[in-house]
Amino acid sequence: MTVTSTEPAVRSCDPATAVTRSLLGWGAVAGPFYIAVSLAQASTRDGFDLTRHPWSLLEDGSLGWIQSANFVLTGAMVAAFAVGLGMRHEAERAGAPLAGVLVTHPHPDHYAGLAQIVGTDEVPIVASRAVAAVIRRDDALKDSIVGPMMGADWPTERIFPDHLVDHGDEVSLGGFTFRVEELGPGESDMDTLWWLDPATVFAGDVAYDGMHAYLADGRWTDWLASLEALEARLDGEVTLHVGHGAPGTKALLAQQRRYIETFLAALDAHADAVAAGDHEPVLAAVRALLPSDDLLFLLDLSIDPVQAARL
Repeated sequence: MTVTSTEPAVRSCDPATAVTRSLLGWGAVAGPFYIAVSLAQASTRDGFDLTRHPWSLLEDGSLGWIQSANFVLTGAMVAAFAVGLGMRHEAERAGAPLAGVLVTHPHPDHYAGLAQIVGTDEVPIVASRAVAAVIRRDDALKDSIVGPMMGADWPTERIFPDHLVDHGDEVSLGGFTFRVEELGPGESDMDTLWWLDPATVFAGDVAYDGMHAYLADGRWTDWLASLEALEARLDGEVTLHVGHGAPGTKALLAQQRRYIETFLAALDAHADAVAAGDHEPVLAAVRALLPSDDLLFLLDLSIDPVQAARL
Protein backbone atom coordinates (compact mmCIF):
# COMPACT_ATOMS: atom_id res chain seq x y z
CA MET A 1 0.00 0.00 0.00
CA THR A 2 1.27 3.48 -0.84
CA VAL A 3 -0.05 6.77 0.53
CA THR A 4 0.85 9.83 -1.53
CA SER A 5 0.64 13.28 -0.01
CA THR A 6 -1.49 16.06 -1.46
CA GLU A 7 -0.20 19.56 -2.15
CA PRO A 8 -0.79 22.04 0.67
CA ALA A 9 -3.99 23.96 0.03
CA VAL A 10 -3.42 27.10 2.09
CA ARG A 11 0.17 27.87 2.93
CA SER A 12 3.51 26.22 2.33
CA CYS A 13 5.85 25.28 5.12
CA ASP A 14 8.82 23.00 4.69
CA PRO A 15 9.53 20.43 7.42
CA ALA A 16 12.58 22.29 8.75
CA THR A 17 10.58 25.50 9.17
CA ALA A 18 7.77 23.64 10.93
CA VAL A 19 10.22 22.13 13.40
CA THR A 20 11.94 25.48 13.87
CA ARG A 21 8.65 27.20 14.68
CA SER A 22 7.88 24.53 17.21
CA LEU A 23 11.31 24.94 18.81
CA LEU A 24 11.11 28.72 18.86
CA GLY A 25 7.75 28.49 20.60
CA TRP A 26 9.43 27.00 23.66
CA GLY A 27 11.33 30.28 24.12
CA ALA A 28 8.03 32.03 24.73
CA VAL A 29 6.79 29.53 27.31
CA ALA A 30 10.00 28.72 29.22
CA GLY A 31 9.91 31.80 31.48
CA PRO A 32 6.19 31.71 32.32
CA PHE A 33 6.38 27.96 32.93
CA TYR A 34 9.29 28.32 35.37
CA ILE A 35 7.64 31.19 37.23
CA ALA A 36 4.24 29.52 37.44
CA VAL A 37 5.61 26.23 38.79
CA SER A 38 7.85 28.01 41.28
CA LEU A 39 5.08 30.27 42.57
CA ALA A 40 2.69 27.34 42.89
CA GLN A 41 5.19 25.52 45.06
CA ALA A 42 6.10 28.58 47.13
CA SER A 43 2.46 29.12 48.02
CA THR A 44 2.23 25.64 49.56
CA ARG A 45 5.55 25.55 51.44
CA ASP A 46 5.31 26.52 55.11
CA GLY A 47 7.83 29.21 56.01
CA PHE A 48 8.91 29.97 52.46
CA ASP A 49 9.19 33.74 51.95
CA LEU A 50 9.33 34.96 48.35
CA THR A 51 10.93 38.21 49.49
CA ARG A 52 13.85 36.50 51.24
CA HIS A 53 14.36 32.97 49.98
CA PRO A 54 15.91 31.97 46.63
CA TRP A 55 13.70 29.70 44.54
CA SER A 56 16.42 27.06 44.47
CA LEU A 57 15.50 26.27 48.10
CA LEU A 58 12.32 24.72 46.75
CA GLU A 59 14.49 21.73 45.81
CA ASP A 60 14.77 20.88 49.51
CA GLY A 61 12.39 18.52 51.25
CA SER A 62 10.22 15.64 50.15
CA LEU A 63 8.68 17.66 47.29
CA GLY A 64 12.02 18.99 46.09
CA TRP A 65 11.86 16.80 43.01
CA ILE A 66 9.16 19.08 41.60
CA GLN A 67 11.49 22.09 41.51
CA SER A 68 14.33 19.91 40.20
CA ALA A 69 12.07 18.81 37.36
CA ASN A 70 11.09 22.45 36.85
CA PHE A 71 14.75 23.41 36.39
CA VAL A 72 15.31 20.56 33.94
CA LEU A 73 12.16 21.23 31.91
CA THR A 74 12.83 24.97 31.73
CA GLY A 75 16.40 24.30 30.64
CA ALA A 76 15.15 21.94 27.95
CA MET A 77 12.74 24.61 26.69
CA VAL A 78 15.50 27.22 26.52
CA ALA A 79 17.79 24.75 24.75
CA ALA A 80 15.04 23.98 22.24
CA PHE A 81 14.61 27.72 21.64
CA ALA A 82 18.36 28.05 20.99
CA VAL A 83 18.27 25.15 18.54
CA GLY A 84 15.33 26.79 16.80
CA LEU A 85 17.27 30.03 16.38
CA GLY A 86 20.19 28.12 14.91
CA MET A 87 17.91 26.35 12.42
CA ARG A 88 16.14 29.53 11.27
CA HIS A 89 18.73 30.52 8.64
CA GLU A 90 18.86 27.09 7.03
CA ALA A 91 15.10 26.64 7.24
CA GLU A 92 14.42 29.88 5.37
CA ARG A 93 16.60 28.69 2.50
CA ALA A 94 14.38 25.67 1.86
CA GLY A 95 11.52 26.10 -0.58
CA ALA A 96 9.67 22.78 -0.49
CA PRO A 97 6.24 22.69 1.16
CA LEU A 98 5.38 20.58 4.16
CA ALA A 99 4.59 17.19 2.65
CA GLY A 100 3.36 15.35 5.72
CA VAL A 101 4.21 14.07 9.18
CA LEU A 102 5.36 10.59 10.21
CA VAL A 103 4.61 9.54 13.81
CA THR A 104 6.94 6.88 15.20
CA HIS A 105 5.23 6.04 18.50
CA PRO A 106 2.41 7.13 20.82
CA HIS A 107 4.18 9.23 23.47
CA PRO A 108 2.74 12.77 23.79
CA ASP A 109 6.02 14.54 23.04
CA HIS A 110 5.75 12.95 19.59
CA TYR A 111 2.11 13.71 18.78
CA ALA A 112 0.59 16.34 21.09
CA GLY A 113 2.02 19.26 19.08
CA LEU A 114 0.81 18.04 15.68
CA ALA A 115 -1.81 20.76 15.35
CA GLN A 116 0.86 23.42 15.84
CA ILE A 117 3.25 21.78 13.38
CA VAL A 118 0.70 21.18 10.64
CA GLY A 119 -1.25 24.39 11.09
CA THR A 120 -3.58 24.97 8.15
CA ASP A 121 -1.63 22.78 5.74
CA GLU A 122 -3.75 19.95 4.40
CA VAL A 123 -1.14 17.23 4.65
CA PRO A 124 -1.29 13.63 5.83
CA ILE A 125 -0.32 12.69 9.37
CA VAL A 126 0.85 9.14 8.99
CA ALA A 127 1.22 6.37 11.57
CA SER A 128 0.78 2.65 11.74
CA ARG A 129 -2.69 1.53 12.81
CA ALA A 130 -1.30 0.14 16.04
CA VAL A 131 0.44 3.43 16.96
CA ALA A 132 -2.68 5.45 16.13
CA ALA A 133 -4.82 3.12 18.24
CA VAL A 134 -2.61 3.60 21.31
CA ILE A 135 -2.60 7.38 20.82
CA ARG A 136 -6.40 7.50 20.80
CA ARG A 137 -6.68 4.99 23.65
CA ASP A 138 -4.35 6.90 25.99
CA ASP A 139 -4.85 10.56 25.02
CA ALA A 140 -7.46 11.26 27.68
CA LEU A 141 -5.15 9.79 30.33
CA LYS A 142 -2.19 11.82 29.05
CA ASP A 143 -4.40 14.90 29.06
CA SER A 144 -5.36 14.34 32.69
CA ILE A 145 -1.73 13.81 33.77
CA VAL A 146 0.38 16.05 31.54
CA GLY A 147 -2.23 18.78 31.11
CA PRO A 148 -2.17 19.96 34.75
CA MET A 149 1.64 19.75 34.77
CA MET A 150 2.05 21.91 31.67
CA GLY A 151 -0.91 24.22 32.21
CA ALA A 152 -1.39 26.69 29.36
CA ASP A 153 1.56 25.18 27.52
CA TRP A 154 -0.26 21.88 26.99
CA PRO A 155 -2.01 21.89 23.59
CA THR A 156 -5.78 21.91 24.12
CA GLU A 157 -6.22 21.10 20.43
CA ARG A 158 -4.66 17.77 19.66
CA ILE A 159 -5.06 16.09 16.32
CA PHE A 160 -4.32 12.46 15.58
CA PRO A 161 -2.88 10.53 12.64
CA ASP A 162 -5.35 10.46 9.77
CA HIS A 163 -3.47 8.27 7.27
CA LEU A 164 -3.11 4.80 8.79
CA VAL A 165 -0.88 2.11 7.37
CA ASP A 166 0.10 -1.44 8.22
CA HIS A 167 3.43 -3.08 8.91
CA GLY A 168 5.52 -3.09 5.72
CA ASP A 169 3.48 -0.44 3.90
CA GLU A 170 5.19 2.35 1.99
CA VAL A 171 4.35 6.06 2.13
CA SER A 172 5.41 8.66 -0.43
CA LEU A 173 5.91 12.18 0.90
CA GLY A 174 7.61 15.04 -0.92
CA GLY A 175 9.26 12.76 -3.43
CA PHE A 176 10.63 10.38 -0.79
CA THR A 177 9.31 6.90 -0.04
CA PHE A 178 9.30 5.56 3.51
CA ARG A 179 8.53 2.03 4.70
CA VAL A 180 7.10 1.40 8.16
CA GLU A 181 8.24 -1.46 10.38
CA GLU A 182 6.31 -2.24 13.54
CA LEU A 183 8.57 -3.45 16.35
CA GLY A 184 5.87 -3.92 18.97
CA PRO A 185 6.18 -2.81 22.61
CA GLY A 186 9.49 -1.34 23.73
CA GLU A 187 10.19 2.19 24.90
CA SER A 188 6.47 2.77 24.34
CA ASP A 189 3.51 0.44 23.95
CA MET A 190 4.12 0.40 20.19
CA ASP A 191 7.42 1.37 18.56
CA THR A 192 7.91 1.70 14.82
CA LEU A 193 10.79 2.38 12.46
CA TRP A 194 10.41 4.43 9.28
CA TRP A 195 12.94 3.34 6.65
CA LEU A 196 13.99 5.78 3.93
CA ASP A 197 16.51 3.35 2.46
CA PRO A 198 18.52 0.37 3.78
CA ALA A 199 21.02 2.71 5.43
CA THR A 200 18.66 5.41 6.79
CA VAL A 201 15.98 4.87 9.42
CA PHE A 202 13.92 7.22 11.57
CA ALA A 203 13.86 5.34 14.85
CA GLY A 204 11.84 7.47 17.25
CA ASP A 205 12.78 6.60 20.83
CA VAL A 206 13.98 3.05 20.21
CA ALA A 207 17.32 4.45 21.36
CA TYR A 208 18.40 7.73 22.91
CA ASP A 209 21.72 9.44 22.27
CA GLY A 210 23.42 10.82 25.37
CA MET A 211 20.18 11.42 27.25
CA HIS A 212 18.32 9.67 30.01
CA ALA A 213 15.34 7.53 29.11
CA TYR A 214 11.72 7.01 30.03
CA LEU A 215 10.82 3.50 31.21
CA ALA A 216 7.61 4.12 33.15
CA ASP A 217 5.47 2.34 30.55
CA GLY A 218 6.85 -0.86 32.06
CA ARG A 219 7.96 -2.51 28.81
CA TRP A 220 11.66 -2.86 29.64
CA THR A 221 11.75 -6.60 28.91
CA ASP A 222 10.26 -6.05 25.46
CA TRP A 223 12.57 -3.10 24.89
CA LEU A 224 15.67 -5.14 25.71
CA ALA A 225 14.52 -7.94 23.40
CA SER A 226 13.85 -5.45 20.60
CA LEU A 227 17.27 -3.85 21.00
CA GLU A 228 19.00 -7.22 20.96
CA ALA A 229 17.14 -8.27 17.81
CA LEU A 230 17.92 -5.00 16.03
CA GLU A 231 21.60 -5.21 16.98
CA ALA A 232 21.76 -8.66 15.44
CA ARG A 233 20.15 -7.82 12.11
CA LEU A 234 20.92 -4.19 11.27
CA ASP A 235 23.80 -3.42 8.97
CA GLY A 236 26.80 -1.74 10.53
CA GLU A 237 26.48 1.20 8.13
CA VAL A 238 22.90 2.08 9.07
CA THR A 239 22.20 5.56 10.45
CA LEU A 240 19.51 5.85 13.12
CA HIS A 241 17.78 9.22 13.36
CA VAL A 242 16.57 9.14 16.95
CA GLY A 243 14.00 11.31 18.71
CA HIS A 244 16.32 12.51 21.48
CA GLY A 245 19.91 13.23 20.48
CA ALA A 246 22.00 13.15 17.35
CA PRO A 247 21.83 10.54 14.58
CA GLY A 248 24.17 7.63 15.10
CA THR A 249 25.15 4.12 14.11
CA LYS A 250 23.64 0.94 15.50
CA ALA A 251 26.07 1.32 18.39
CA LEU A 252 23.29 3.42 19.92
CA LEU A 253 21.34 0.19 20.39
CA ALA A 254 24.05 -1.42 22.49
CA GLN A 255 24.40 1.77 24.52
CA GLN A 256 20.67 1.83 25.19
CA ARG A 257 20.67 -1.81 26.23
CA ARG A 258 23.50 -1.17 28.73
CA TYR A 259 21.61 1.83 30.04
CA ILE A 260 18.45 -0.19 30.76
CA GLU A 261 20.44 -3.03 32.33
CA THR A 262 22.31 -0.55 34.55
CA PHE A 263 19.03 1.01 35.65
CA LEU A 264 17.50 -2.35 36.55
CA ALA A 265 20.62 -3.42 38.44
CA ALA A 266 20.56 -0.14 40.37
CA LEU A 267 16.94 -0.76 41.37
CA ASP A 268 17.96 -4.15 42.76
CA ALA A 269 21.02 -2.78 44.55
CA HIS A 270 19.14 0.13 46.13
CA ALA A 271 15.70 -1.37 46.70
CA ASP A 272 15.63 -0.27 50.35
CA ALA A 273 16.42 3.33 49.46
CA VAL A 274 13.73 3.37 46.77
CA ALA A 275 11.20 1.92 49.21
CA ALA A 276 12.06 4.78 51.59
CA GLY A 277 11.49 7.33 48.84
CA ASP A 278 15.17 8.03 48.16
CA HIS A 279 15.90 7.94 44.42
CA GLU A 280 19.39 9.43 44.56
CA PRO A 281 21.37 6.15 44.79
CA VAL A 282 19.66 4.85 41.64
CA LEU A 283 20.16 8.14 39.80
CA ALA A 284 23.81 8.23 40.86
CA ALA A 285 24.40 4.68 39.60
CA VAL A 286 22.93 5.50 36.19
CA ARG A 287 24.77 8.83 36.04
CA ALA A 288 28.00 6.87 36.48
CA LEU A 289 27.24 5.26 33.12
CA LEU A 290 25.79 8.38 31.52
CA PRO A 291 27.24 11.49 33.21
CA SER A 292 24.57 13.88 32.02
CA ASP A 293 21.44 15.45 33.43
CA ASP A 294 19.69 15.69 30.06
CA LEU A 295 16.16 14.31 30.55
CA LEU A 296 17.17 12.96 33.96
CA PHE A 297 13.68 13.77 35.22
CA LEU A 298 12.32 11.07 32.88
CA LEU A 299 14.48 8.48 34.60
CA ASP A 300 13.45 9.81 38.01
CA LEU A 301 9.79 9.53 37.07
CA SER A 302 10.39 5.92 36.01
CA ILE A 303 11.88 4.65 39.27
CA ASP A 304 8.74 4.10 41.35
CA PRO A 305 6.48 2.59 38.66
CA VAL A 306 9.20 0.25 37.39
CA GLN A 307 10.13 -0.90 40.87
CA ALA A 308 6.48 -1.44 41.76
CA ALA A 309 5.96 -3.53 38.64
CA ARG A 310 8.98 -5.68 39.45
CA LEU A 311 7.98 -6.52 43.04
